[in-house]
Amino acid sequence: MYGYYTLVRDKALRIILGRNDTGMYYIANDEQFRDALFSRMDYTVRKFEKNQTIEEFAELQDILSTLSKHLGFLPCDLKKIQAIKRKKQGGFKKRIILVQTTNRYHDDV
Repeated sequence: MYGYYTLVRDKALRIILGRNDTGMYYIANDEQFRDALFSRMDYTVRKFEKNQTIEEFAELQDILSTLSKHLGFLPCDLKKIQAIKRKKQGGFKKRIILVQTTNRYHDDV
């Protein structure tokens, strides 16, 4: 028997049962689902760091999209806030790496 306690995609159970395998699962409540999304996101970021493929990137975007919906963030609001931040602070195109400052830097400036 193998233990996972991890969020899986919606068709995972059908795939497992199709292989004549058995398992246990439960349906997460809202708090468990949010926590599981964050755990899956951390796992997927680490996996993407090691294997930078479009498939891993798509997995990460799918998790972020699901988390966004779960938290009630609307896509139009996200785009608006991203545009405001880019206008106020710029993007990441210039690849600037901050090494040090005399005073504490706050990235919301």
